[in-house]
Amino acid sequence: MSQQAPGRARKIAFTLLGLAVSALFAWLTLRKVSVAELGQHMLAASLPILLLSLVTKLVGMLFMTLRSTVVLAGVGHFRFMQLFRSIFIVTGGNAILPLRLGEILRIGFLVRTGGASAGACLGAVALERLLDMFCLVALFAVVMPMTMLDLPAESSLYAFALVLTVGMGGSLWAARRPEQVVVVAGRLAGLAGPVAASRIQGLVGRLTQGLSSLRSTRGVILVMLYTLGYWMASVGSAAVWLWAFDLQLPWYAPFLVLFFAAMGSFLPSSPSAVGTYHFFTTQALLLLGVGRALATSVVVLGHALAFFPVALVSLPWLVIEVIALLDTRRAERHSSGPPSSSRPE
Repeated sequence: MSQQAPGRARKIAFTLLGLAVSALFAWLTLRKVSVAELGQHMLAASLPILLLSLVTKLVGMLFMTLRSTVVLAGVGHFRFMQLFRSIFIVTGGNAILPLRLGEILRIGFLVRTGGASAGACLGAVALERLLDMFCLVALFAVVMPMTMLDLPAESSLYAFALVLTVGMGGSLWAARRPEQVVVVAGRLAGLAGPVAASRIQGLVGRLTQGLSSLRSTRGVILVMLYTLGYWMASVGSAAVWLWAFDLQLPWYAPFLVLFFAAMGSFLPSSPSAVGTYHFFTTQALLLLGVGRALATSVVVLGHALAFFPVALVSLPWLVIEVIALLDTRRAERHSSGPPSSSRPE
């Protein structure tokens, strides 16, 4: 059996698990709703208003690009349009391909176009995901103070917020004391031998390079503001969906919809988070008193507008990046050479 077989088997197993989870949650979402009811509510929605969510989506992607100009400034040399294209690649890739392959394609694109190391890009991308989760939880805590107060002390949300806070604090320390981080990593890795220690030190050094945007107060402020801008644009998209269906709900309804939708993204699922996204977002609307059929209709149309137009626009770029990724993997296999089959005489 080749060395790549176990890894390939794990990827297939995880993909199948995601499809099964998506199918389960899709069934839970649709099992009490008839197709006729869904069609009736969708036809009643205002299409011109719904299309405004494409504008808020674009605004959100622009904020993500602005954040990338700060996060990746110390990693490589990128033009604004290159970073904007990379946001289309990751968004469209995650919408179409399994295993969040869009993240890998984006890193490959950044390495090829910006002269950056893969390790530094990985550190920068990891920082962006941490910023997203931290800002989302902080936004929820600010907008929904009574909800937070009503949670029991053992609520997992508190634990999640604590983990994110520790993660952000650790990232700030790693960004401002990269030499210390590399030394600590080398000492810990030294238990596995000098060769492993050297390799891990090099990897950690490249990862901390991806955190360079946090080395200045100005950088921290900018990345937080741009992250907040992205999430507020997402709130705007949710507000547009509710407006298109003429739903009269409390002002905080779009925030609640956004938070529940994000919860669905934490579970393994198919590309575009089909099923999990629909189930959790529908639950938010049910909590707000919206009927099940109407809530499901809002989520189905909102999800389609959030994922598929970007996926369609980014498709030509995705084809290019998938071919580049396959070429890179093929070159790596050839450079390593076939395993020796010779035996000592």
